[in-house]
Amino acid sequence: MSTLRGLTTGLTGSAGQWTFYRRLGITVGKQKKETPSCKRLSDTQLKNNLRWGNLVAFWKATDGCLRDAYERKKPGQTDFNMFMSNNLLGRGIYLTAEMVRASACVVAPYMVSTGSLPMIDVVESADGRLRTDIRLGEGFSLTPATTIGELSRAIVENNPDFAHGDRILCLAAKQFDNSTDGQPHAQITCAVLQINAYSNVPLSDCPKLLSAFTAVEDCIGAGSPIVGGMTWIHTRRLRSRVAVSTQSLVVTGVPHSAYSTPEAIAAAIASYRHRIAPPLRR
Repeated sequence: MSTLRGLTTGLTGSAGQWTFYRRLGITVGKQKKETPSCKRLSDTQLKNNLRWGNLVAFWKATDGCLRDAYERKKPGQTDFNMFMSNNLLGRGIYLTAEMVRASACVVAPYMVSTGSLPMIDVVESADGRLRTDIRLGEGFSLTPATTIGELSRAIVENNPDFAHGDRILCLAAKQFDNSTDGQPHAQITCAVLQINAYSNVPLSDCPKLLSAFTAVEDCIGAGSPIVGGMTWIHTRRLRSRVAVSTQSLVVTGVPHSAYSTPEAIAAAIASYRHRIAPPLRR
């Protein structure tokens, strides 16, 4: 890897055996490595590589929702780098080559933020909805007519870890099967509540908040059960950084473990071996 100066500082993209990109205002040239084909990789090596497919698909589906979700990034480290490093060592999801080509994505209990703020506990309630441990106070009526100010005051008054100016981001990942290709896909959305005691805006003006911030057992929770996963992330802007809570996606109704079985791993490996197998001679 080398840095470039002069006329070449505007280069991006690939040229021959080199790839050029910008990092921290500097153009960096990185020589491409010769990578062994799937055929030459051992099953263990290929198994490790195949963990990337679903992680990358999930990250793409977040579409910027997890920006600044990793408080302890090193200089030059990206949120994507942090997401991958936090989840590569966990239980892998193994997709076949066909599934990867179709941009399939399986919702799994991935770690989606790391930081210094206290973790928000998320559990499944008696009626199947996910709820947090963010208390609203006994008997607090949370309706579409409730204002953001009223909700904000209830949160701050009943939860010592929250303060005015903080944010709560609800990440929801809905699992569905695409009717065209029959593969599992994920639709990921985020709703952000800015804690502001003086806001007179009703929740009915913010449809995303209505589905993510309802009263479940006197705590904040989801408006309905989900086939997929949800979590709530507490964020606070400080002078030099954004502090966040450490959260993992809580998954319900998704058989994600079916994509981690020995049979799923074998099928994924076989699909890549088949792709590079030489044609049969007649």
